[in-house]
Amino acid sequence: MSLFAFFLLSGGLLDPHTGTIFWVFVTFVLLVFILQKFAWKPIITALEERQSRIEDSFKKAEESNKEAARIMAKFDQIVAEATEKADIIVRSARDTSEKIKADTLHKTKEEADKLIENAKAEIERERAAMVTELRQEMVGIILAVSEKVIEANLDTDKNRTLINQSLDHLSKN
Repeated sequence: MSLFAFFLLSGGLLDPHTGTIFWVFVTFVLLVFILQKFAWKPIITALEERQSRIEDSFKKAEESNKEAARIMAKFDQIVAEATEKADIIVRSARDTSEKIKADTLHKTKEEADKLIENAKAEIERERAAMVTELRQEMVGIILAVSEKVIEANLDTDKNRTLINQSLDHLSKN
């Protein structure tokens, strides 16, 4: 029996049959034609749309990254400006504090100088008053001593004037 007859006559499940092969081929071609006519265009269109959406997403993500970088740079600039302004405020506060300290020290020194001057003036007044009082007492003592020494009844007003002149003359020297 020939090989061809063997294939035609054997009836196994895996045995190829010419009629079956023909109809499988026709069915396959018909299926490819139907798929090409009705399914491939929508599938390819859907794939192209998906690819377009993915590319758009990448573009949007890239734009978002650029925008985030721009915002971050602006934020860094704002932080740098705020730091600079804070430094200026701190320096200004420090300068103001130093000025207030110097003004307060100057005013305190002026007040202390005034107090010292007032105290000196008061001391001088007290000294002058004491000198005057001491003169008065000295005049009285000198008159009493002179009166006893001279034992004469001299005019006390004239003696006082004479003694005051003598003391003024002594104090000027």
